[in-house]
Amino acid sequence: MSIELVDIQGRLMSSYKDVTGASMKVDLSSVSNGVYFIKVSSEGAIQTKKLIVE
Repeated sequence: MSIELVDIQGRLMSSYKDVTGASMKVDLSSVSNGVYFIKVSSEGAIQTKKLIVE
C-alpha cells in the first residue's frame, strides 16, 4: 500500500511507500493550513479523500 499527500494544486507534499497495517499516523505539523488530498493505493485500487488542515 502507498499513501500520498497532495495539495490543492496537485503538488506532492508527502509520500509513504510499502505501508503495512490497518492504520497509520501522518505528521501534519509541517503542513500549512489549507485543503489537501490523501491518495491511498493498494492492490490496484485507489481511494482519494479530501483533508482540511486548520
